[in-house]
Amino acid sequence: MTVLYFTSTGNSLSAAKRLGGTLISIPQLLRTGADCVADDAVGLVFPVYGLSVPPIVLELMERVTLRTGYLFAVLTYGTYAAGAGEQLLSAAAAQGGTVSYLNTLHMQENYLPGFAMEKQTTPRTQADALARICADVAARRRWLRPCSGFDRFMTQTHQKNYRYRRGEGVTQALRVEAGCAGCGVCSRVCPARNIRMEGGRPVFGRDCLSCLACVQNCPGGALRLLTEKSGARYRCPDVSLEELIRANGPAEPMGGA
Repeated sequence: MTVLYFTSTGNSLSAAKRLGGTLISIPQLLRTGADCVADDAVGLVFPVYGLSVPPIVLELMERVTLRTGYLFAVLTYGTYAAGAGEQLLSAAAAQGGTVSYLNTLHMQENYLPGFAMEKQTTPRTQADALARICADVAARRRWLRPCSGFDRFMTQTHQKNYRYRRGEGVTQALRVEAGCAGCGVCSRVCPARNIRMEGGRPVFGRDCLSCLACVQNCPGGALRLLTEKSGARYRCPDVSLEELIRANGPAEPMGGA
């Protein structure tokens, strides 16, 4: 089994680790130029962004063939997943693929502009829900979480003014405080390689994913978002900073896989 994941604060990586199998970072996979992933089971684990599928996951669906008899997806979310699952089903169908199993997993909220991180706690149902998902996947259960008309409406509405496309992203709302130590963690944890260090200070390019990995994982809290609710930061307690750096760091081109 192969599990493809996208993560910035570790929530989705934590779920992917529980599922097991061979774990492959989606940003790293896309950098290699791979055009196919084949296994008896292939999974996608990623967060819901703006009630939608993150563009980098849609890019994966367009560029990489997932050759398997059992394609499953687990969408992690903090408040509401809306119709993101149905959006993924449509993306798979557009490429001639079929998702066999799709579920959502409620985890800690980590959207800085909307929530204060110090108030976020682990949902009481998270462990049991993840255990059921793992059991479903192990048994190769075929099931798709239903999408209501309201779920669909909410995602479609958010898509009209979607703010998480690749580009400037949140970089215009970021400031680097004087306490920046120039450690470079922000550049190493960025899944888009959008940050370079110049003179011991981070410089942002125009390929931001708005994942906030740089802000959330800055060891000194020197990266601040102008619209953040508080200065507290979040990283999944089951995932280390080193794991996030390995997940989002460079990968060498390897052609097809």
